[in-house]
Amino acid sequence: NAELLAVLRDRDELSDEIVNKVLATGVLLCLAQVTPTEKGTLGAEFLLQKTPPEDLEAAWTEAGSNAARGLSVSGLKEGKDTYIVLERSQGLASSILADPAFVQQASEWLGTKRFHVGWMCRNQLLLWDPECELAQVLEQRVLNSAPSMELKPAVLEVHRSRITVHARCPSAAQSPFFQRQSWSEATAEVVEVHDGSFSTGLDA
Repeated sequence: NAELLAVLRDRDELSDEIVNKVLATGVLLCLAQVTPTEKGTLGAEFLLQKTPPEDLEAAWTEAGSNAARGLSVSGLKEGKDTYIVLERSQGLASSILADPAFVQQASEWLGTKRFHVGWMCRNQLLLWDPECELAQVLEQRVLNSAPSMELKPAVLEVHRSRITVHARCPSAAQSPFFQRQSWSEATAEVVEVHDGSFSTGLDA
């Protein structure tokens, strides 16, 4: 049941030994064979730089295509603003960031070429227009969520094909003042996002 996915993680000594792509400064997508465990969690066997796949480009394409399967796209409306939440039934929704079609699809959902992407965990991506009234609220929801050892909450700015770090959860976020929070805890109305599907262009 293993599937090849791109696992989002902060850059560290270990990640430099893994087959990876730089998503933004200090944030990497790392190739791994991901398998469900008996405990209901996910186990990842990372592909190492010293033994890379024979066809590396094909491996990244496969990882992006795999991430699109089981991905759910929800539009949530709070007040006048609508933002997007991505989750994946098999876990690791953030792996969709490896799919070349992601930026274009997200731009179409939000109706803007410039948008923000934030994560509270690896299986939850929030997308929003940085010009909307809710932008600061969404950013704080992300940054105030609890970090893991390998991935701190962060917000990236995407403008066309350029991706940069907009804000990152500070190391102080290890303090007890930071709480685990989910988008679903917010009071929001679910709205349609086009057809609510993700197309990689590889399905045909």
